[in-house]
Formats: sequence, structure tokens, C-alpha cells
Amino acid sequence: MSLILDGTAGVTGPATKVIVGTTTNDSATAGYVGEYVEGVLAAGSATALTTATPQTLVSISLTAGDWDVTGMVGVQPNPAATYSYTIGCVSPTNNTLNSLQTNWASHTQFPAGAISTTTADPKLTLPMVRVSLASTTTYYLICDAAFTVSSCLGFGRISARRVR
Repeated sequence: MSLILDGTAGVTGPATKVIVGTTTNDSATAGYVGEYVEGVLAAGSATALTTATPQTLVSISLTAGDWDVTGMVGVQPNPAATYSYTIGCVSPTNNTLNSLQTNWASHTQFPAGAISTTTADPKLTLPMVRVSLASTTTYYLICDAAFTVSSCLGFGRISARRVR
């Protein structure tokens, strides 16, 4: 079966149902394709991390259905610290890296002395992950950073869009 749109919002051909997009800046209704859910921990409210320990930064609740989930993890490094790595992921388990490492984004941080108070906070964009749920489930934005001497703060955003 094919669907042909004639450019004037009319439908021709054998189609009997059409998925109509919005024509304004509103949001899709909960439970409908296009629904958007977001959780944010702003940089100004960044939380203290413990070295080499996965930690939840923020979470969202997703209802049954198929979702595309992604996020961004940022760290605010202390210039006196030496960093080994930073890992970010979305996970169905609180304070736990997702067991599917293909869902991780990671990088090696700057060595001590390479970071100054004017260095931009390093950020990781996480790959999109398909999540198919039979019931309401919480998803977590996780950050794991290894550092010695001093401290590190984490912040970020997790978001999901219902795809069907």
C-alpha cells in the first residue's frame, strides 16, 4: 500500500489513514507518536562525582511503547585533578553503566595542568538507543569519571521521543 500526498494536504491512492504532523510549536499528546520527555541537571546545579563510580545525574519515566533515548553528559573538572576517563550512558538501572557498551560514549580527559578555569566543560553526546517497553520504566543518565587529586562535578540531559 502506498501513500501519496498531493502537496495540499489531500490524500490520493488507497490510503485511509494519515499521520499528520503539527503545524505549530506545540507538543505531541502523551501516548502519541512524537511525545517528548526530558530530564535536565543544569551545569549550575552540577553534582559531585566519586572517582571511578557510575552515578545517576538525572532520570526520566517512560511509559509503555517504543522510544528513541539519547543524552549529553558534561563534567566540570578541577584544574588540579588528573583524569583518566569519562563515560556517559543511558541505563535502565540506577547508578549503573548500561551493560551494552555500544550505548556508551567515552573519552580521555585532560591531564593535570591542561585545564584552567577558562577551559570549557567537556561534554559527551550519547548515541541514540532504541528502548521498547511493555510497562512504565525509569531510565537514568549515568556519568562515570576517573580522576585523582581534587574533585569533579557532573551535569547533563536525557531525552526520549516516542517513535511508535
